[in-house]
Amino acid sequence: MKKTIFLFRCFVVFSLAVAVFSFSSFRFLGVFNFIYLTFIFPLISLKCDQIQSKNFSWNNNNAQVDLVIDREDDLINLCEIKFYNQDFSIDQDYFNILRNKENQYRNATKTNKSIYTAMLTTWGVKANQYSKAIVANALTMYCLFESN
Repeated sequence: MKKTIFLFRCFVVFSLAVAVFSFSSFRFLGVFNFIYLTFIFPLISLKCDQIQSKNFSWNNNNAQVDLVIDREDDLINLCEIKFYNQDFSIDQDYFNILRNKENQYRNATKTNKSIYTAMLTTWGVKANQYSKAIVANALTMYCLFESN
């Protein structure tokens, strides 16, 4: 089993390396499909792999969430997945987009659970006043390769 996981992770590293050197800055469907297929690694990095959860994407006419982790411990992680060739920077406009996603999700689902935004990016999120105000967890592609 460990050998299979190691080989799979090697394949992923190779695939991500090809993607990084083949595309400059863009969000593509393959990254999303890959994350959905391997959502267990972000769960481990968010320290909620032992908590029962429902994992899905969500959208309405005003907002779209890449990955929702609706946990049984009354927390919801809204994961924003970004493929970018350097640290991802959150400015005032993107801060407002993320806040809107939280509000849209809360209003549409009528949830009383606590909602936190998590960013899963290629190289990380640049720390600034906006990222510190909205991002509860910043994960990089390396969370996919951590051994437990």
